Amino acid sequence: MEIDCTQHKNMDESLIVGENCLNQFLSQNPNSCPIELHDNCSYSQSRVAKRYINELDVICPRQFRQEQEQEQQLKMSTQQEHIEGETPGIVSCDFKGKVKHVNDHLEYSCCLQIVKCWFESFGCTHKCLKSAIDEHLTSNMKLHFDLVIKK
Repeated sequence: MEIDCTQHKNMDESLIVGENCLNQFLSQNPNSCPIELHDNCSYSQSRVAKRYINELDVICPRQFRQEQEQEQQLKMSTQQEHIEGETPGIVSCDFKGKVKHVNDHLEYSCCLQIVKCWFESFGCTHKCLKSAIDEHLTSNMKLHFDLVIKK
């Protein structure tokens, strides 16, 4: 989004902000401007900025969040030694792509997506990573069979 209040018309640079960030700011500060203190903030979508942003290369946001959480846990841990590399038992998403492809990745192919068991409608309450659902289904066949029979 581009902030284009008349109060900023003499500024040389474009005032670009993410739509979610602007919405969050406006929900906490109704009718205000995030740049200077004045009312009636004016903004519009910037097609040029959106095109550039959509072409940026990014990693999976879930992978990024997981790495941030691991980093925080490491800082909080009392371990003196840390060996760089992957942590055993931790599933990693290797998505690296354009911003415009992130939503499709998150919805359809991310191995870090949490999914419900296919037998939820029969009473199974298990949730797991998308990459682990096959293991759950095969290791709980009898449970699922029993749930189906009871319905």
